[in-house]
Amino acid sequence: MGSVKVNDIAKVTQGGKLKLSGKHFVKDGYPAYGAGGLNGYLPDYEFDCPAVILSANGARCGKCFYVDGKWSSLANTQVIIPDTEKIIPKFLWYQLNDENKWHKAGTAQPFIKPSDVKNRIVKKPNFEEQKEIVRILENSEDLRQKRKEQLALLDDYLKSVFLDMFGDPIINEKGLPQMSLGEVSSDIKYGTNMKCFERNEKNSTPVLRIPNIYKGNIDLADLKYAELDEKEFNKLLLRKGDLLFVRTNGNPDYIGRCAVFNLDKDYVNASYLIRVRLRENAKLLSSFICYIVSLPSYRSKIAKESRTTAGNYNINTQGLKNLKILQPSVESQKKFLSVAYRVEQAKQKMRASLNEMDNHFNALMQRYFG
Repeated sequence: MGSVKVNDIAKVTQGGKLKLSGKHFVKDGYPAYGAGGLNGYLPDYEFDCPAVILSANGARCGKCFYVDGKWSSLANTQVIIPDTEKIIPKFLWYQLNDENKWHKAGTAQPFIKPSDVKNRIVKKPNFEEQKEIVRILENSEDLRQKRKEQLALLDDYLKSVFLDMFGDPIINEKGLPQMSLGEVSSDIKYGTNMKCFERNEKNSTPVLRIPNIYKGNIDLADLKYAELDEKEFNKLLLRKGDLLFVRTNGNPDYIGRCAVFNLDKDYVNASYLIRVRLRENAKLLSSFICYIVSLPSYRSKIAKESRTTAGNYNINTQGLKNLKILQPSVESQKKFLSVAYRVEQAKQKMRASLNEMDNHFNALMQRYFG
């Protein structure tokens, strides 16, 4: 398999030459791509051909987007237009779309130089090999996409079950009783503000942080640890059934993220999370509360009611206490949660399958492009 420079098989040009931005967008039009991918639509187009758009500046620096048909480029991109007589455009995109393989300049704001794009070495087998590799990778991608769609359908199904049983938790069109989170909780407390470290002999208490709260679950990847005295450890130790809320972040999408603590080992939480412990006689179940506050309409409500300070969104303990939660019968909550449990079991199997597909796809990419 031969190798060539990108400049030998494609035309490389700076994106955003027309100086178009969001203020030019229309509801229906031609797609416009920026450093983050598809940004919006424009009334006219700049190019009419297959190409690779490289995010050349910012957080996603090195991410590539495959485009075809009529489209336009926006700022902070490099446009790579393949010579279709020399290389198949999608074959080129597959091997360029790896953020880790691009040389980046800058520190706080990384960027890719046009010269580094032009001089990037890519593999160039004959056309038949290119076609076969693209076919195999597309088939693998299709399978992954279908699995993701199945996961999304399960989420939609569970949401429809909830709305059918209880209605929208914000509108409360079914007139269900409501209780504030403060009324059903015995303790609402910030976590530790101790500095967290990688694990060593002295720092042995694992601390759950913002990245560990994801889609209603606790993700134990990238755990950090803190050195706590016995008094603080006992005060902050999490119990099964505790709710953990993300209270502050620069991104409103994070505010109000919630998970139920259900682990057997000892953990505490960081100060960017708020622990909510329910009363023993509370007529609301932790998992039911967590599902409600994770719904898009409720997350939007929390974000709107969060105050902002220096660009950060924040909800404090009093804000959480004031949150109103639907209170259907405990039997109804349990009935819904039994459905949710079965859906989650199916999702776990699908996620495991998707993980295998991802590993297979990555192995193919490594085999073909190194």
